[in-house]
Amino acid sequence: MSIETKIVQRNDMTPKISILLPTYNGAAFLGQQIQSIQGQTERSWELLICDDGSRDRTPAIIEEFACTDSRIRILPSIGNKSQKRRLIELLDSSSSSLIAVSDQDDVWASDKLSLLIEAIENYDLAFGSSRLITEDGIQLGYTLLDSLLPLPKPNDRLIYLFKPAVSGHAMLVRRNMITDMSLRRGAHFDWLVSLDCAFRAGTVYVKSAVTDHRMHALNQNNGFARHGHSVEQHLSKKSIKKYLFAITEDRLNFLAACEHLSDSMVVPQEVSSSFYQAQNLIRRTWYKGNRPRMNYPSLYVELEKLIAPFAGSAHDLAYARHALKMLTMSPFLPARLAIFARPNQDYDAATSLVD
Repeated sequence: MSIETKIVQRNDMTPKISILLPTYNGAAFLGQQIQSIQGQTERSWELLICDDGSRDRTPAIIEEFACTDSRIRILPSIGNKSQKRRLIELLDSSSSSLIAVSDQDDVWASDKLSLLIEAIENYDLAFGSSRLITEDGIQLGYTLLDSLLPLPKPNDRLIYLFKPAVSGHAMLVRRNMITDMSLRRGAHFDWLVSLDCAFRAGTVYVKSAVTDHRMHALNQNNGFARHGHSVEQHLSKKSIKKYLFAITEDRLNFLAACEHLSDSMVVPQEVSSSFYQAQNLIRRTWYKGNRPRMNYPSLYVELEKLIAPFAGSAHDLAYARHALKMLTMSPFLPARLAIFARPNQDYDAATSLVD
């Protein structure tokens, strides 16, 4: 048998998707999630699991599944290193060019992977709907995107700069787009990965590719989403005050997005160059002398000039202009809650918000 023939046979055996599953004290829901992965209509996958020092039955559970399914592989691990470090180890051991990330307490719809792999085509990332459920698996009646953003439209880019829209547990992404930088920065890795993808070959949203995302006491991410998309109605007075004065956090997040894109090795040069200028403008205006400064109208004008050329649609640009004005021109933010209260507003028609 020739070398060429061996290579062909090896490639034929490579699974289409590598699923990365870091675990930690997940015994309560882990078995249900692994079963939902095994029940996928797309059968060509490998499931890589790395435990981060669990003190419950998690190691025994994953061992039981691995013994009965050759597609499941457990990486040896010692101690407690954090989810991101485990993801790095899992990624290094993966064999597919397409990566899916699994939370230990979610439940995947049986056609989730097949829908995402069909949709990704020439995009760098495809992501589905995160339908929120209670600890007992009862649907809350809305998705994570309902709580965070207007639904992204095809070719949107700028919308990803201001709020995370892509959840790691709902995405299928090309392996080369999960960079070492995105996993080692302080910001959420799925947000940074989605930024890289949005500003390169783009992302596509598949509403029907469903992940049931469980909201419970041990779930530390997306905590406010369990209150629903009417923030004023459901949050406590203390929480509302926190959101009203969250301008500092929002500015830091926007700066983090600009910094990441300015350093990114996977986006086009014109993207990294523009965002390098943007992050320098932000630092000189808001953080000169390491102290937050007052708002300057000229900052909005300059930032808008830098990012507007990358807008994927009128909807995308309108949302970005609105968000920029809120960050640069509003010393107090009672209107800021409108972004959460009306997440699905059509920003194409929202001229009054941006002019």
